Amino acid sequence: MPEIPARRCRLAQGPAAGRLAAALLLALSACAQPIVQYSAATSGPTSRLLMRGSLDPGDAYGVYLLGSVQDCTQPQRVGTGTAEANPAATTIAANRLSTLDVVVTKSDRTFCRVRWSFSPREGRSYLVAARGEPGGCSVSLLDATDPDDIRTEMSARRRDAPGNTCLPLAAVRTVGELTARSQGLTSGTDRPAPASRGGGSDVMPSAVTEDDLKGLTGK
Repeated sequence: MPEIPARRCRLAQGPAAGRLAAALLLALSACAQPIVQYSAATSGPTSRLLMRGSLDPGDAYGVYLLGSVQDCTQPQRVGTGTAEANPAATTIAANRLSTLDVVVTKSDRTFCRVRWSFSPREGRSYLVAARGEPGGCSVSLLDATDPDDIRTEMSARRRDAPGNTCLPLAAVRTVGELTARSQGLTSGTDRPAPASRGGGSDVMPSAVTEDDLKGLTGK
Protein backbone atom coordinates (compact mmCIF):
# COMPACT_ATOMS: atom_id res chain seq x y z
CA MET A 1 0.00 0.00 0.00
CA PRO A 2 1.57 3.32 -0.98
CA GLU A 3 2.42 5.54 1.95
CA ILE A 4 2.91 9.31 1.87
CA PRO A 5 5.19 10.66 4.61
CA ALA A 6 3.44 13.15 6.87
CA ARG A 7 4.87 16.63 6.69
CA ARG A 8 5.97 17.63 10.17
CA CYS A 9 4.61 20.95 11.34
CA ARG A 10 3.01 22.53 14.38
CA LEU A 11 -0.74 22.97 14.20
CA ALA A 12 -3.02 24.94 16.44
CA GLN A 13 -4.61 23.06 19.32
CA GLY A 14 -8.35 22.49 19.17
CA PRO A 15 -11.01 20.38 17.45
CA ALA A 16 -10.17 18.28 14.41
CA ALA A 17 -11.88 20.74 12.07
CA GLY A 18 -9.70 23.54 13.39
CA ARG A 19 -6.52 21.52 12.94
CA LEU A 20 -7.58 20.61 9.43
CA ALA A 21 -8.10 24.25 8.47
CA ALA A 22 -4.74 25.18 9.97
CA ALA A 23 -3.00 22.35 8.10
CA LEU A 24 -4.40 23.41 4.77
CA LEU A 25 -3.45 27.04 5.36
CA LEU A 26 0.12 25.94 6.11
CA ALA A 27 0.20 23.69 3.05
CA LEU A 28 -0.94 26.49 0.76
CA SER A 29 0.84 29.37 2.50
CA ALA A 30 3.66 29.52 -0.05
CA CYS A 31 1.15 30.52 -2.74
CA ALA A 32 -1.14 32.51 -0.40
CA GLN A 33 -4.16 30.80 -1.94
CA PRO A 34 -7.60 31.77 -0.63
CA ILE A 35 -9.94 28.85 0.05
CA VAL A 36 -13.59 29.09 -0.96
CA GLN A 37 -16.48 26.68 -0.42
CA TYR A 38 -17.20 24.44 -3.40
CA SER A 39 -20.64 24.72 -5.03
CA ALA A 40 -21.94 21.45 -6.46
CA ALA A 41 -22.22 21.31 -10.25
CA THR A 42 -25.88 21.52 -11.31
CA SER A 43 -25.74 22.06 -15.07
CA GLY A 44 -24.09 20.27 -17.95
CA PRO A 45 -22.66 16.75 -17.66
CA THR A 46 -21.91 15.79 -14.05
CA SER A 47 -20.44 12.96 -11.97
CA ARG A 48 -21.01 12.04 -8.34
CA LEU A 49 -18.17 12.34 -5.82
CA LEU A 50 -18.19 10.42 -2.53
CA MET A 51 -15.66 10.76 0.29
CA ARG A 52 -14.71 8.24 2.97
CA GLY A 53 -12.01 8.21 5.64
CA SER A 54 -10.45 5.36 7.60
CA LEU A 55 -8.73 7.27 10.39
CA ASP A 56 -7.70 7.03 14.00
CA PRO A 57 -9.72 8.98 16.59
CA GLY A 58 -8.66 12.61 16.57
CA ASP A 59 -7.57 12.56 12.92
CA ALA A 60 -9.40 14.42 10.15
CA TYR A 61 -9.31 14.84 6.39
CA GLY A 62 -10.37 17.42 3.83
CA VAL A 63 -11.10 17.11 0.11
CA TYR A 64 -10.57 20.11 -2.18
CA LEU A 65 -11.28 20.61 -5.87
CA LEU A 66 -8.68 22.78 -7.55
CA GLY A 67 -10.11 25.37 -9.92
CA SER A 68 -6.90 25.54 -11.95
CA VAL A 69 -5.88 22.05 -13.05
CA GLN A 70 -2.60 22.99 -14.71
CA ASP A 71 -0.90 24.75 -11.79
CA CYS A 72 -2.87 23.22 -8.88
CA THR A 73 -4.27 26.51 -7.57
CA GLN A 74 -7.67 27.96 -6.65
CA PRO A 75 -8.68 25.42 -3.97
CA GLN A 76 -12.38 24.93 -3.26
CA ARG A 77 -13.41 23.09 -0.08
CA VAL A 78 -15.60 20.13 -1.06
CA GLY A 79 -15.90 18.44 2.33
CA THR A 80 -14.17 17.55 5.59
CA GLY A 81 -14.47 14.37 7.61
CA THR A 82 -13.25 12.68 10.78
CA ALA A 83 -12.96 9.14 12.10
CA GLU A 84 -16.61 9.39 13.14
CA ALA A 85 -18.24 11.17 10.19
CA ASN A 86 -17.82 11.62 6.44
CA PRO A 87 -18.99 14.53 4.29
CA ALA A 88 -22.07 14.20 2.10
CA ALA A 89 -21.69 13.27 -1.56
CA THR A 90 -21.58 16.05 -4.13
CA THR A 91 -21.53 16.48 -7.91
CA ILE A 92 -18.61 17.64 -10.04
CA ALA A 93 -18.34 18.60 -13.71
CA ALA A 94 -17.82 15.57 -15.96
CA ASN A 95 -16.03 14.97 -19.26
CA ARG A 96 -13.17 17.28 -18.40
CA LEU A 97 -10.00 17.04 -16.34
CA SER A 98 -10.33 17.64 -12.59
CA THR A 99 -7.75 17.77 -9.80
CA LEU A 100 -8.47 16.77 -6.19
CA ASP A 101 -6.31 17.79 -3.25
CA VAL A 102 -6.71 15.60 -0.15
CA VAL A 103 -5.22 16.64 3.20
CA VAL A 104 -5.11 14.33 6.22
CA THR A 105 -4.32 15.81 9.63
CA LYS A 106 -3.24 13.68 12.56
CA SER A 107 -3.73 13.97 16.28
CA ASP A 108 0.03 14.50 16.74
CA ARG A 109 -0.34 17.78 14.80
CA THR A 110 1.25 16.57 11.57
CA PHE A 111 -0.38 16.39 8.17
CA CYS A 112 0.10 14.87 4.74
CA ARG A 113 -1.46 15.51 1.34
CA VAL A 114 -2.10 13.66 -1.92
CA ARG A 115 -3.18 15.10 -5.29
CA TRP A 116 -4.92 13.24 -8.08
CA SER A 117 -5.97 14.55 -11.50
CA PHE A 118 -8.54 12.48 -13.39
CA SER A 119 -11.22 12.67 -16.07
CA PRO A 120 -14.63 11.94 -14.52
CA ARG A 121 -17.24 10.62 -16.95
CA GLU A 122 -20.84 11.71 -17.07
CA GLY A 123 -23.21 9.73 -14.89
CA ARG A 124 -20.52 7.82 -13.00
CA SER A 125 -19.68 7.88 -9.28
CA TYR A 126 -16.20 8.28 -7.85
CA LEU A 127 -14.87 7.58 -4.37
CA VAL A 128 -12.05 9.36 -2.56
CA ALA A 129 -10.87 7.02 0.21
CA ALA A 130 -8.41 8.57 2.68
CA ARG A 131 -6.57 6.34 5.11
CA GLY A 132 -4.24 7.24 7.95
CA GLU A 133 -0.99 5.26 7.99
CA PRO A 134 1.89 5.20 10.48
CA GLY A 135 3.92 8.28 9.62
CA GLY A 136 1.68 9.37 6.75
CA CYS A 137 -1.43 8.56 4.75
CA SER A 138 -2.72 6.95 1.57
CA VAL A 139 -5.49 8.15 -0.71
CA SER A 140 -7.32 6.02 -3.27
CA LEU A 141 -9.35 7.37 -6.17
CA LEU A 142 -11.86 4.75 -7.29
CA ASP A 143 -14.72 4.32 -9.75
CA ALA A 144 -17.63 3.41 -7.47
CA THR A 145 -20.43 3.50 -10.02
CA ASP A 146 -21.24 -0.12 -9.17
CA PRO A 147 -20.90 -0.55 -5.37
CA ASP A 148 -20.51 -4.29 -5.92
CA ASP A 149 -17.59 -3.77 -8.30
CA ILE A 150 -15.42 -0.89 -7.00
CA ARG A 151 -12.53 -0.32 -9.39
CA THR A 152 -9.36 1.72 -9.53
CA GLU A 153 -9.92 4.87 -11.61
CA MET A 154 -7.67 4.32 -14.61
CA SER A 155 -7.62 7.97 -15.74
CA ALA A 156 -6.07 9.11 -12.44
CA ARG A 157 -2.67 10.82 -12.50
CA ARG A 158 -0.65 11.39 -9.32
CA ARG A 159 0.38 15.07 -9.22
CA ASP A 160 2.46 15.32 -6.02
CA ALA A 161 6.01 14.14 -5.33
CA PRO A 162 8.66 14.89 -2.70
CA GLY A 163 9.71 18.50 -3.23
CA ASN A 164 7.03 19.16 -5.87
CA THR A 165 3.34 19.38 -4.98
CA CYS A 166 2.23 20.05 -8.58
CA LEU A 167 3.93 17.90 -11.20
CA PRO A 168 3.19 18.96 -14.81
CA LEU A 169 0.50 16.86 -16.46
CA ALA A 170 2.91 15.96 -19.26
CA ALA A 171 5.32 14.51 -16.70
CA VAL A 172 2.92 12.00 -15.13
CA ARG A 173 1.18 8.92 -16.45
CA THR A 174 -2.29 7.62 -15.78
CA VAL A 175 -2.92 4.57 -13.62
CA GLY A 176 -4.14 2.85 -16.79
CA GLU A 177 -0.82 3.52 -18.53
CA LEU A 178 1.13 2.30 -15.51
CA THR A 179 -1.00 -0.83 -15.33
CA ALA A 180 -0.46 -1.60 -19.00
CA ARG A 181 3.26 -1.10 -18.57
CA SER A 182 3.45 -3.40 -15.55
CA GLN A 183 1.45 -6.08 -17.38
CA GLY A 184 3.85 -5.83 -20.30
CA LEU A 185 6.83 -6.19 -18.01
CA THR A 186 5.41 -9.37 -16.43
CA SER A 187 4.17 -10.99 -19.63
CA GLY A 188 5.09 -14.68 -19.60
CA THR A 189 5.86 -14.77 -15.88
CA ASP A 190 3.90 -15.86 -12.83
CA ARG A 191 4.90 -12.89 -10.72
CA PRO A 192 2.91 -9.65 -10.74
CA ALA A 193 4.91 -6.48 -11.21
CA PRO A 194 5.15 -4.55 -7.93
CA ALA A 195 3.58 -1.11 -7.86
CA SER A 196 6.03 1.76 -7.48
CA ARG A 197 6.18 3.09 -3.93
CA GLY A 198 7.12 6.24 -2.14
CA GLY A 199 6.92 9.70 -3.65
CA GLY A 200 6.58 10.46 -7.31
CA SER A 201 3.93 9.91 -9.91
CA ASP A 202 4.24 6.14 -10.37
CA VAL A 203 2.17 5.26 -7.31
CA MET A 204 -0.85 3.00 -7.62
CA PRO A 205 -3.92 3.75 -5.47
CA SER A 206 -4.27 1.57 -2.41
CA ALA A 207 -7.18 -0.84 -1.99
CA VAL A 208 -10.10 -0.02 0.27
CA THR A 209 -11.69 -2.32 2.80
CA GLU A 210 -15.34 -3.15 3.46
CA ASP A 211 -15.30 -0.59 6.27
CA ASP A 212 -14.42 2.16 3.78
CA LEU A 213 -17.48 1.30 1.72
CA LYS A 214 -20.05 1.32 4.52
CA GLY A 215 -22.98 3.46 3.54
CA LEU A 216 -21.56 4.09 0.08
CA THR A 217 -24.98 4.28 -1.51
CA GLY A 218 -26.61 5.99 1.43
CA LYS A 219 -25.46 9.55 0.67
